[in-house]
Amino acid sequence: MTTHDNANGNGNGRYEAARAWHLAESERDEAVTSFEFALMQVMEAYQRWCVQASRLVGHPDITYNEVVVLHTVRMQERAKDAATIAKLVNRDDLPNVLYNLRKLVSLGLVEKVKIGSGTYFQVTDQGRIETNRYAELRRDLLLDSTDQVANLHQKLESIVGLMHVMTGLYDVSARETAIINPAAFFHSEDDAVAAAAAAAPTTDTPTTATPASTTPAPAKRAATKASPAKAGGGSRQK
Repeated sequence: MTTHDNANGNGNGRYEAARAWHLAESERDEAVTSFEFALMQVMEAYQRWCVQASRLVGHPDITYNEVVVLHTVRMQERAKDAATIAKLVNRDDLPNVLYNLRKLVSLGLVEKVKIGSGTYFQVTDQGRIETNRYAELRRDLLLDSTDQVANLHQKLESIVGLMHVMTGLYDVSARETAIINPAAFFHSEDDAVAAAAAAAPTTDTPTTATPASTTPAPAKRAATKASPAKAGGGSRQK
């Protein structure tokens, strides 16, 4: 349903108005926003799955990032350095990746190896056992469930290709934020807001004159003159 339909009386205009959002001002915006929300929801569900499955087959205190790093270390059955691991999972927080690796080493799932002058990481025998158990559990609980989806293989191929494209778009846009001057970028919007505020009619609130005092002026002067006497009278009473 489009805005044009609503303008002609077609469709439920109130429903469309209720769905209006600052992130979706056009059909294109709505499509991208829907993708982002679906992506976040899938990511949250995926993280829960990874953690729960890994805790079932191994350590109860392992985190999502540590699960991902562990399986990435084992990928293709070859040792990798921290920079390669970070690049494979598209992370730019190398210190945190190194922290994940140290945690996995302390758990006995990963070990350091020296190859030339570099430090690499590979799974230990225990790490191999736990990642094998994870793969078995994943196959039985998750992958077998996907048989319910018709033509899943072809659909996932299309989705993976699209997500690679979107990853590139998000990365490029994130890099461009580093060269944007916020004052210049948002300048026109600020001007429009200021102009709208200046053009808006002002509502003058009627003011009611408040009398300076309900006590006549001579009485006030008398009260003022009597004040020292009161003070003095108080002193004599003391």
